[in-house]
Amino acid sequence: MQLASFRRNLLLFTCSYFVLYYIVIFCNIQVFNDYSDIIELFGQVISLPVFFYCAVKHPKHKKLPWALFFICALTYLMGDAIWAYLNHMYGAEPETPSICDFFYIFNTVLCVIGVLLYLRIGNEINIASISIDLFISFFALVGLVFFLLIQPIIEDKELEFSAKFVSVLYPMGDIASLSAFMLLLFNVKTERFLTSTNKLLALSIFTAAVADLVSLLLDMHEIDLGHYLDPLWSCVYLILAIGGLYNLAPKEEYVESSSVYIINKIMVENTRVLLPYLITFSLLVFVGVKYELYNILFIWAIILILLLSFRQVFIILKNRALLLRIQQKEQLLNLKNVELKQLNEKIMRDAQIDFLTQLSNRRCIEQAFEELKPKAEQPEALGVLLIDVDYFKKINDTYGHQVGDTVLQKVAEKIRESIRANDIAGRYGGDEFIVLLPGASEASVFGVASRVQEQIRADQSLQNWKVTLSIGASSWAVSRQDYEVSRLLRMADTALYQAKEHGRDQIRMAPSPALASA
Repeated sequence: MQLASFRRNLLLFTCSYFVLYYIVIFCNIQVFNDYSDIIELFGQVISLPVFFYCAVKHPKHKKLPWALFFICALTYLMGDAIWAYLNHMYGAEPETPSICDFFYIFNTVLCVIGVLLYLRIGNEINIASISIDLFISFFALVGLVFFLLIQPIIEDKELEFSAKFVSVLYPMGDIASLSAFMLLLFNVKTERFLTSTNKLLALSIFTAAVADLVSLLLDMHEIDLGHYLDPLWSCVYLILAIGGLYNLAPKEEYVESSSVYIINKIMVENTRVLLPYLITFSLLVFVGVKYELYNILFIWAIILILLLSFRQVFIILKNRALLLRIQQKEQLLNLKNVELKQLNEKIMRDAQIDFLTQLSNRRCIEQAFEELKPKAEQPEALGVLLIDVDYFKKINDTYGHQVGDTVLQKVAEKIRESIRANDIAGRYGGDEFIVLLPGASEASVFGVASRVQEQIRADQSLQNWKVTLSIGASSWAVSRQDYEVSRLLRMADTALYQAKEHGRDQIRMAPSPALASA
């Protein structure tokens, strides 16, 4: 509960931090604006103890990714701190290459490795089954970033080799980060991608990579809007740290029939469909603009490709929607089947259980007699108890039928407490109970009957109503050929009659077959 509360508070702080940062920028609050790059450091500072906590609390085999993320946040903090120091000391941003670039690039490499380790350790993906959509998206992304950023940097004759080399490493790192994001999006099962940890992990690496690419584009074209991206970088590691806290919680279970799950699933599935087309068309548009391909043939080809793509996307989305409806129907059918199975089990149980006492009813007892019939000619012992509540009609007449029902329920409870697990107890008539004791000797049968009597006599409420029991007992070793239910019952019933004739509140044991024949 404390961890969940801390997660919520940290998430609320991150959102507030993000909003307040933009308020400072948009309102041009000078006292804060001059130190926005220093305020940005607070995001990394706060994330460090959270990452450390996650690395310590995770199981041994899951610690490594979160330890790497801790080092990532630390290296990014060191790079930002040095950058802010140099910027304020010399009144200008450090030139490339600088010590800051080392920390930033090292941070990106570690972050990508951390994501891959997290996915591999958690068995989130199967590397052997790379999605074709992932391959297309990656191929288009490499082309787009190459033509937008890498090629202009390489062709810039004013840059020295070291500056070119370091500058090219940034977009290459962004390609690696976005590849890790696409690996999460395309190759993680939907129900796993929709867990809080994976969603926050995807959001953080996507935000960092896109913000960096936009910043590089703005710097390349000398557009001074980079400060609007600063809040994004300040929140990236906070978001990732919150994901680590969610990963410490018990495994999330989605209710697949819930509206939230369905909406999220549709959004993920549609993103998977649209992303390859979106990146590919961005590349085509860029090529057309860059090389001024404004002739009618190129435009005609672009329109045709767009129409074909729209048609394909429409078919895919329609098929996915149809598949989703089929899955929902299947889930509903499975739910109905479960309910029907439970209802059938209840009907079967009600058909075999006495409603008042929750013991087996007479039909179930008769079935039990048949099931206990010896399977071979070798004799098998079977004990039978017939239990009668003495003067039950008088109890009903004196205290009322409600008390009578309570008496029967309590007697049934005492019988259950006195028998073995494999014994079978049932209500055989109005106030008459029966117990079948497979394999029980005469001594064992008498012992069970005695325990029942003792339980009744020890119950104060039953004694207040003057409840006593008469019990007829028998135990015979009966062969398959001699097994006759009516005979077994008759002997136990005779013993019960004798118990009543001799004053009730007692146990009478039926004589063995040898004594009976004598």
